[in-house]
Amino acid sequence: MAKLFVNCSKTSFGNALGVPHFLLQICAQLRLRHEIIFVAKDIDAIERNSSVDLLKDHAHSIISMDEARRSSEAEGRNAIEILPHHFQRSEICDTSIMICHDTHAFDIPWKYPNAERLQRQFKEDLTKASVVMTHFPRTFYGVEHIAQIKLSHLYLTPSPLMLDTTFKTASFVNKTGRKTLLYPAQLQEHKNHKALIQAISRFGDAAPEFEILCTGTDSDSNFSKELFSLIDEFGVADRISFLGRLANGELIKQYHQCDGVIIPSLAEGGAYVALEAIAAGKPVAINSIEAAKMHLRSVSAEVIWFDAHNIADVQSAITTLCESQPAQWFERNKRAREKINDATWSRTAELWNTVIESLSRGAPLPKMHIDVDGSVLGYF
Repeated sequence: MAKLFVNCSKTSFGNALGVPHFLLQICAQLRLRHEIIFVAKDIDAIERNSSVDLLKDHAHSIISMDEARRSSEAEGRNAIEILPHHFQRSEICDTSIMICHDTHAFDIPWKYPNAERLQRQFKEDLTKASVVMTHFPRTFYGVEHIAQIKLSHLYLTPSPLMLDTTFKTASFVNKTGRKTLLYPAQLQEHKNHKALIQAISRFGDAAPEFEILCTGTDSDSNFSKELFSLIDEFGVADRISFLGRLANGELIKQYHQCDGVIIPSLAEGGAYVALEAIAAGKPVAINSIEAAKMHLRSVSAEVIWFDAHNIADVQSAITTLCESQPAQWFERNKRAREKINDATWSRTAELWNTVIESLSRGAPLPKMHIDVDGSVLGYF
């Protein structure tokens, strides 16, 4: 059993979604074999956080950075630091495992005030980690080329659903005649809500009856105001609504009740929202970025591709979704749903455990066997 010190100094459990959610899911499995210790720079802040009970459920203890350093020194190589985010470096242990989620610093540099500095940090942090783990095919295959670095120990794992939207049969609850499309995403510029607003404005009186429901955190009040001003400018408030951040149960309900899911995001690590929609038995229209293509190909998924930079193409995707037959898409993605169900957190943890046990013994790290589409078969 190893002692895993999870460095939470860059993890915002109260605001961010993907990074902390992934971390908690993998820790819930790793704690069955190892001692999980969450490390915080500000223990008082963690104790005041509304997520503290959830954190305690997934860790054996929560300690300060100073206490973690003292404890790790006594453990020797049995102490391994988990770095949940790719913009941080080891502060506790000599041995570390970093989770690399995406390459946004290079893909959408305009998102960041000081992109060049962040790119340098990204490269330095990844190369200093003992092991880099990723759950997205595009990140695995592309990070070294994109960042112009060489990683000696880079691994790909499955991408289990972070939100279980699984529905056993096709669900068609909409009897109003007005199609409901769903877009779950934080209100950030690269999520590209503007393209939806502009595309909606192009529909005239002959347009299909539809509404788009957007769910997600209001992470930038200035940007949110900009979105709502654009909605007023184009006069489309009757066709697009923002529901804010929903509890998991409410979001799953939206997946089950909608007629389709549309994803115009300009940059992602993979295609988690599309996988959640497919698991719920819904047709999906998604911007044809490389990360989404590679992720969806790894599970043999079929979707409606469009170019989110082309507003006419976004409009066409909305129309196609509104005209889609859900039962047909449910059948077309039967194999994809099987593969999504096969990608479990316990299976992912097995691969992590193979790496962790090698590190704690000082043994050679495992090699990875993988097929051409990015379906991980195992480490040996």
